[in-house]
Amino acid sequence: MKLNIKRLLAYLLDLSFLFLFLMLLNMFIPKNDALIDLNNSLGVLNEMVSSKDMSFITYAKDYSTIIKLIDIENLYITMIQAIYLVVYFILIPYYNKGQTLFQSVFNIKIKTTAKNNLTIKQLLIRSLIINGLGFIILSIVALMVPYEYYFTVIWLLLIIQLYLMIKSGMMIYKNEDQKGFHDIYSHTKIEEIKK
Repeated sequence: MKLNIKRLLAYLLDLSFLFLFLMLLNMFIPKNDALIDLNNSLGVLNEMVSSKDMSFITYAKDYSTIIKLIDIENLYITMIQAIYLVVYFILIPYYNKGQTLFQSVFNIKIKTTAKNNLTIKQLLIRSLIINGLGFIILSIVALMVPYEYYFTVIWLLLIIQLYLMIKSGMMIYKNEDQKGFHDIYSHTKIEEIKK
């Protein structure tokens, strides 16, 4: 199997594992009354705009406010996601010879392009760009943005994150050296482990 295919499969399986873990974790976290009320308010707001009982401008402002309040209520979950990303995509590869769980399944590893050992800083740079850690950190910071601009800021951050992921994937597939943004800026590469 080609290296870029192994790399893609390992990445998708790592993200699926992350999603499954967080979904299971979320099942065991009790919903608080404020969060239930906010979700109900969001439903009422959507009904009002669909029945034309509200202008789109008012809807957008109220929607942004409710989304921000929901994200504030879910801040602890966002923090857990950030911790999980740090553990899974930074600490585990650092202490496991450059491999996540599914990179080890596909016999590939992250390696520095220099002669020295892989560093936490290199793994942090990779995670900020490709694994969503940058998006999570910036979305926490965005909680300081005024309510009326919050939703727009979050969407812009999401679009940037998706662009980085898609562009890096295309670079890996098309470039001869099979490096994406995260590889280039962290001075790392993915290589196969010879048996």
